[in-house]
Amino acid sequence: MKVGVLGLGSIGLRHASNLKKLDYEFFGYDIDKKKSKKIDALGGIFFSNKQELIDIIDVGIIATPNHCHLDDLKLLTKNKKHCFIEKPISHEIKETSRLIDISKKNKKIICVGQNLRFNPAVKRGKQWLIERKIGKIIWSELICSSYLPDWRKNQNYLNGYTNNKDTGGVIFDSIHELDLANYLIGKGNIINCYAKNSGILKLQCEDIADIFMKHENGSSSLIHLDYLTRPKIRFTRIVGDKGIIFINISKRFVKLIGRNGKIKKSIYFNKNLNNDYLNELKSFFESIKKKKKPFCSGNESIDILKQALQARKFAFAN
Repeated sequence: MKVGVLGLGSIGLRHASNLKKLDYEFFGYDIDKKKSKKIDALGGIFFSNKQELIDIIDVGIIATPNHCHLDDLKLLTKNKKHCFIEKPISHEIKETSRLIDISKKNKKIICVGQNLRFNPAVKRGKQWLIERKIGKIIWSELICSSYLPDWRKNQNYLNGYTNNKDTGGVIFDSIHELDLANYLIGKGNIINCYAKNSGILKLQCEDIADIFMKHENGSSSLIHLDYLTRPKIRFTRIVGDKGIIFINISKRFVKLIGRNGKIKKSIYFNKNLNNDYLNELKSFFESIKKKKKPFCSGNESIDILKQALQARKFAFAN
């Protein structure tokens, strides 16, 4: 398979590097022609014309800025290509759903990058939940707090995709936590959200949000997201009637805690974050080869997008 990477920022180049490790023939496109040196250095071929790249590939990886996702998805769907798209799939439901249906008719796979599902601490936590190690789930909290200016220190965050009042902001940017809430705990509905722009970072969008979710299994979750916290905090705590599962996502460990407060199991995993991205791509290509549902399908991602849009609707209704 020939693979094209659309968008050669940090995540696009990571995917290109991993394609090389997986021994795929790959190509890159970016509006910035200076990126050609970076894709060339990895052993790929740079295209300055997007359509010319799409004409020769079998699979497209969309790693362009968020507001470009829908247009790139349209282009790949029109040209009948398999598609891996970074989150969020888009910011619009109707047209995105139509494109997913078209791809399905064309027997092409759309997969959305939710790399946290491949974090080994998350995977072990999921296994324990399946095994009902903590019994019936009662409530959960998912925290994703960090300091936006620390993300890419060689870039001005005010010029990035995050600083867009319509397609940026912490709710869309940290949509991983919404995905995790559904993936680990079960399908849910947004029942309320409080979000605001603190003014601290001088952004045009929300930099802090608290989302409240009710799950179909009767449990509830609080999802806290912000761009303001130092040092960063990223964990998921799931409380059941027989104990607690604590997943530290950033430090990559998981703990199983009994009702008496004693730690029954504590597992620390390799801190090589790139393994998650590598395994994510492996899983995607396996779904193409075996013609099976990908780890995060387009329709799954539409459900998560609906939750993000509902959260924003609650937050900014007034």
